[in-house]
Amino acid sequence: MDDETGRDVSWTDESGRTHVHRITRPTPHEEYERRMVTALHYPVELVRSADAVLAELLPVAGKPKRALQLLTDRLQRAEVPDALELAVALVALQRLAHRYVNEVGQ
Repeated sequence: MDDETGRDVSWTDESGRTHVHRITRPTPHEEYERRMVTALHYPVELVRSADAVLAELLPVAGKPKRALQLLTDRLQRAEVPDALELAVALVALQRLAHRYVNEVGQ
């Protein structure tokens, strides 16, 4: 069976029993994450960390432009941000830029 959520794959083992396994399609978020990691060569953990930062900032900020300011302020408050903190911020900034461009374009 093939539908919008995946497909069933069946096989018969040596004893003659038939087995069915469901192969599911990724959710839109998982697919976006996979494409971003593949296209930009970011480790998936980095993308998830950036998403966590945005999930924290966006409800407070309300708009991507304000979230950008909050993220910049957060980096400025850190005396010496480590490489991972900077990398997460960079990916978060990039994702915010995409959201902002989409918001302005509408």
